[in-house]
Amino acid sequence: MKNLRVNFNYGLSKILRGYIRLKLFTLAVCNTPVLAVSKSIPYELEKLGVKVDVRVIDPGVGVNPCPFTNLGKVFDVTFFARVTPEKGVFDFLRVVAGLVRWRRNIKALVMGFAGDEMAVKVREMASELGIAGNVEFRFNAPRDEAMRLLAQSKLVIYPTRLDSISLSVLEALSCGTPVIAYAIPAIRFNYADTRAVIKTKPLDIEEMTRGQSRRWRARHGGVGQGSRGVYKEVHVGKRSKNRMEHTTINNVDIKQLLRLVH
Repeated sequence: MKNLRVNFNYGLSKILRGYIRLKLFTLAVCNTPVLAVSKSIPYELEKLGVKVDVRVIDPGVGVNPCPFTNLGKVFDVTFFARVTPEKGVFDFLRVVAGLVRWRRNIKALVMGFAGDEMAVKVREMASELGIAGNVEFRFNAPRDEAMRLLAQSKLVIYPTRLDSISLSVLEALSCGTPVIAYAIPAIRFNYADTRAVIKTKPLDIEEMTRGQSRRWRARHGGVGQGSRGVYKEVHVGKRSKNRMEHTTINNVDIKQLLRLVH
C-alpha cells in the first residue's frame, strides 16, 4: 500500500477498489483457465498469491507494421504511451531534464492519449523542470502521425511501471526505433531476446539517464571501449525485426487460442 501511494500517488479508495477487484477476479476464475497475452502475467499473478491456470498465447496480440521507413531523425528521445503517471510520463520528463544538463539542445517529444487535466499537468511539470523549450507535445495524435513521429525518433524512453506486453514497445520497434524501459516483468519476459530494448532498474531515473548519455557519448567517441561495446549496437537489428514479424496482427495465433479454449 505504501508503494502504491508513493510511486503512483494513489489514494486509499483507489487502492481498496483495486484490492476488491483482485479478490473478485480470484473468485471468478478459481476453476477456469485464464488466457493471457503476456509471458509476465503468470509470474505476476503468482507473486500476488493468485493461483489459477494461466495459459499464454504467443503471439496473442500484434500491431500493424509501421508504414514509414528511412525518415530523417527529428527527435532525440520520445515518450509514446497513455499520458499517465503509471506509464511513466513524469519520469520521462525527469530523464529529459537530466539529459539537458549534459546537452542543452536535446529535442524531446511526448505523445499519446491525454485528458485535458493531465495535458496541463505534464506541461506544467516541463516548465517547472526548465525543459519546456526542449519538449514538444503531440497529444491524441492519429495513428499515422504517431507512427511517422516514432520513425523520426532516435530513441523511445518508456519508464512504465505497469504493463502486460506493451504495444508501445512493439510499435516503436516496428518503426525501427530502439527503446529504453524499466525492467519490470512485462519488459523482462517479453523482450529478453533483443538488445534493441535496454532494461534499467525500475524507478531509477538516474540509471536511465546515465544509460542514454553513455550511449550518445559512445556514438561520438567520448567514453572508453567498454561502454562503446555496450551501446554502439543498440539498434533494431535482425532479431528484433524477426520479433516484429512474429507479432504483427496477422500472426495472432487463433488456432492456438482455440486449442487452449477447448
